[in-house]
Amino acid sequence: MFPTPQVVPKLWGAAGNFITSPGSPPVLTYNEIGMTSPHPLTRLIPVIAHAVAVFGGEQKATHWLSTPLPLLGERAPAELLGTDDGVAIVERTLTRIEHNIPS
Repeated sequence: MFPTPQVVPKLWGAAGNFITSPGSPPVLTYNEIGMTSPHPLTRLIPVIAHAVAVFGGEQKATHWLSTPLPLLGERAPAELLGTDDGVAIVERTLTRIEHNIPS
């Protein structure tokens, strides 16, 4: 189960924006951290799809990904998706939820 195209920009909107040029692939610019990645969706889509699978739908996944959590230092999981380490933390957290492993 993969997220619909609308859920990715909605979740990522707080951390960056999509920039497209005629004839070029989309590039996500991370304004807050001053970093540009040419293919960020290859990192984001599996995480979002995992959240959709764990929570049973896009609305619940979006809510979880955008809600600050004590476990993450009062940061929303979506805020961590700008780095490989952050993606790994969110994936581990989703796997723990998926398998009912206490934090």
